[in-house]
Amino acid sequence: MVVESEKQGGSQVILSARASHELRTPLQAIVGFTGTLLMRLPGPLNDEQERQLELVQESARQLLSLINQMSCPPGG
Repeated sequence: MVVESEKQGGSQVILSARASHELRTPLQAIVGFTGTLLMRLPGPLNDEQERQLELVQESARQLLSLINQMSCPPGG
């Protein structure tokens, strides 16, 4: 039973690591892309566009933070 439990625990860790990677990568791209837009590198923004981009960027950062917290081992 202990060996089976350890195998399941190891599988969950691997699955968790893969899932967190699969979520982190697109969220980091969203943060980076919105940052580029907010720097106005592609061109000017109106006030509403800026507000919406800031909302998207902050939401993506919050999700990244939650994913990072969930993927850290307890006490780690």
